[in-house]
Formats: sequence, structure tokens, C-alpha cells
Amino acid sequence: MFSLKKHSQTTKKQAIINKKERPQIFILGASGCGKSTLINVILQKKKAKIGIGKSITRKSTPYSAKLSNTRIALIDTKGWILGEDENDCLKIIDNY
Repeated sequence: MFSLKKHSQTTKKQAIINKKERPQIFILGASGCGKSTLINVILQKKKAKIGIGKSITRKSTPYSAKLSNTRIALIDTKGWILGEDENDCLKIIDNY
């Protein structure tokens, strides 16, 4: 069934990453290590939800940024535990 909310999120996601010239940078790391905080520091705005030492991000979320006059997409990802599956980070990117 069609969900307007889901469609709206997909449309926003595509608007950020569809530009082929725009590099996509995935922020990967352990759960609660500060990936979302790093995104906010780079953006110089509180865009990504953060939690102190706890996991907040449940799915990969794109954020648009401009660095040195170049538009990029920063992809905030859910945390993963190194060693659970040696291909965890590749799965996160592949499922995006």
C-alpha cells in the first residue's frame, strides 16, 4: 500500500543524493559513538538527532552539505558492532 510519509521521505532522500556529481560520504561506526554528532559539526547545525552514548539513528539518513563550494551528501548510518558480521558496513551501504 502507498504511504505518503514513506514516499515523502524517499523523495527527500532522492533529492539529496540523485545528483550524480554529488559525492556521497557514509558515516560508519559503532552504535552511540558520535556519528550523528559529527554530521551536526560538519553541517554547523543541529540537523541529526543525537543521544548521549546511546543509539538514536535507526536507518540511514542523508544530509546535504556544502564543503569548499562542493555539494555533498553525508549519510548518517545506524551503529554496528565490529565482528558481528564482517560485511556489516558493506550491508549498510548496499541496503541504502
